[in-house]
Amino acid sequence: MRVGTVISLVIVAVVLVVGVIIIGNLQATVDELDLGTQGNATRTTIFDTTYSAFNISVIGLIVMGAVGIIGVVVGSLTSTRPGGF
Repeated sequence: MRVGTVISLVIVAVVLVVGVIIIGNLQATVDELDLGTQGNATRTTIFDTTYSAFNISVIGLIVMGAVGIIGVVVGSLTSTRPGGF
């Protein structure tokens, strides 16, 4: 289970980085389009919301790491096997 937690953290971190790269490239491409006043406002709102979501997801990654660490500590303290593992 500890290995699974570490793998999950790495996968989520990689997905977040790839997502930010994709959104950044998409924004650079869409910025070149002339969408009119309403289209530009909509585009700005969409990208602002997307970047806010990525910021919040980083907090989720930190929480996942903390839960993994707490799980290891509690597991080692409550284990009946010698050495706590």
